[in-house]
Amino acid sequence: MGDEMKKIRKVSLINPPQYFFKPQTFKDKISIFLKYLRKGAIDAGTAWPPLGILYLGSVLKGAGYEVSILDAAVKGWDYDKIERWVNEEDPDVVGISTLTSNFSHGMEIARRVKEASPEVKTVVGGYHATFTADKTLRKFPFVDVVVRGEAEGAILDVLLAFEGKKKLSGVDGVSYTHSKKIVHNRPRKLITNIDGLPIPDRSLVEDEYVNTIGPVSFAAGKFTTIITSRGCPFRCTFCSCTAFRNNICTFRSPESVVDELEELTGQGYEDIGVVDDSFTLAKKRVEKICGLIEERHLKFHWWCGSRVDSVDYDIFLKMKKAGCESVFFGIESANQRILDYYDKRTTPQQSIRAVNAARKAGLNTTGTFIVGASIETKREVINTLEFAKRLDMDAIGIGPLWVYPGAHVWDELLAKNPGLQEKYWESGFVPVKLGMCQYSKEWLEDAIRKTLREFYLNPSYIAQELIRSLKDPYRRKVISRKFHRR
Repeated sequence: MGDEMKKIRKVSLINPPQYFFKPQTFKDKISIFLKYLRKGAIDAGTAWPPLGILYLGSVLKGAGYEVSILDAAVKGWDYDKIERWVNEEDPDVVGISTLTSNFSHGMEIARRVKEASPEVKTVVGGYHATFTADKTLRKFPFVDVVVRGEAEGAILDVLLAFEGKKKLSGVDGVSYTHSKKIVHNRPRKLITNIDGLPIPDRSLVEDEYVNTIGPVSFAAGKFTTIITSRGCPFRCTFCSCTAFRNNICTFRSPESVVDELEELTGQGYEDIGVVDDSFTLAKKRVEKICGLIEERHLKFHWWCGSRVDSVDYDIFLKMKKAGCESVFFGIESANQRILDYYDKRTTPQQSIRAVNAARKAGLNTTGTFIVGASIETKREVINTLEFAKRLDMDAIGIGPLWVYPGAHVWDELLAKNPGLQEKYWESGFVPVKLGMCQYSKEWLEDAIRKTLREFYLNPSYIAQELIRSLKDPYRRKVISRKFHRR
């Protein structure tokens, strides 16, 4: 790709759908829940706000560009609707954010954009494009530029290059085609001062969002999410977060975080999800954030994810006093051998203590589990499924291991099976489906389904959850809102 001169007026950013679906009625949601219990999976989409491209939108607006954003993931739009939207927006540049789960849809959108308007520049970024930049450019010539890693700085330089004000060869962190050769510029330095980034402009999307636990979607009021840190210092082998930010975690200051929370509550948000990879890692920082929320008398509900080894009753109690309602634990396995294989650096005993501490502090609890590692025995799978049922949790999520570019386990399994690279680099793969496990896909799926039914349809669990819902003001608000919106 050569350096070309063109005045960039408008940029349209797209979050591609993972699924195509129709808006759900209350009856639809009941059907989805029953399907979840029967099959252990759901096909219809819910989504969180696309904070990545909302950050980009704020950066671009601050630089004087006109910006529009389409969150096709929450709309569930098909290709024709997305294409009509792009035509109506008439942008000079289309940016597409990719995960492995939506990559194929993203590429089809990019193809249609370029086919309809060859002069429109297509820029692709996100986790999947970062780890597959070379293959993406080789297979999809309609992609002009791949931005690798964080995009807030790179996107402005790319636009300057499109305008002929900068050489694309001098833009760090991008890949592109030049004179029929693929060029990978050197990596871009990580953003170390994330306090300096503008707050995501949520007015750029008009969609309504809800949180999701398994098959159940809910919110106690107007809902959004927030990121208070970037990156993760751990090296879980099933996750690509480590590679995306080179194992470096960068935190926003408590003041910056609570400034954004205050702005959000001023905009009417009542339910906020903290979607960091490492929110509870630094306890003193969490305590400071909670203290500032109370000092400023901010009234809203919030939840977060957490490792099981970085929390205790005292921090959960402080979080609860500051409005935290729920915590999501990545427990993964009941077997130390499998936890070690994933390099999780936790123990089953820590999971038990963390769940009990959260429950004691009055928090709702959810745990997620992964089964179906290539080395995992039937006995170990069953042990994890039984463990999931024994823990005192309000909801559980269980799924087979999914392997995708950027994760260490992807590199490990490809080293043993080189032929998988070409076949699965766009979609990733599930080891049990490829016969890599000591049991069949059918056996594993049936074991998961059986566990979900036994967990959610257990009379003691149902009675306990009804009692908790009657006692918990947050749950009552969620239920009331659901029925008022039917």
